[in-house]
Amino acid sequence: MLSMTLTFAESENTEVTTSAYNVNFNYRKVADALDLSSDQMETMQDVSKTFKAEMMNAESASKEDRTDMIAQAIRNNLQYMSYILTPEQFSKYTILFNKTMKNRGLEK
Repeated sequence: MLSMTLTFAESENTEVTTSAYNVNFNYRKVADALDLSSDQMETMQDVSKTFKAEMMNAESASKEDRTDMIAQAIRNNLQYMSYILTPEQFSKYTILFNKTMKNRGLEK
């Protein structure tokens, strides 16, 4: 299994907006990019819904707890996706996922 260390934190200079925590995925585009089977796509949707719920919980948490909650949500998402995807698909997914988190201001 791919081992990753991710550090996600809010910067003093960067204000993370509420919409950054509302993580929606275009399942069809992700499925096309990763060449997912219908079973993989269905399971990915379930994992993504869980991730979205965890991120929304982090949004409403205290600032002290938020960073840890975001990191845990990300670890969970990547772990679940590693079970669903082939190694090649997972490699592509992590690139897309990390880029999405960075674009939302949730990754340093």
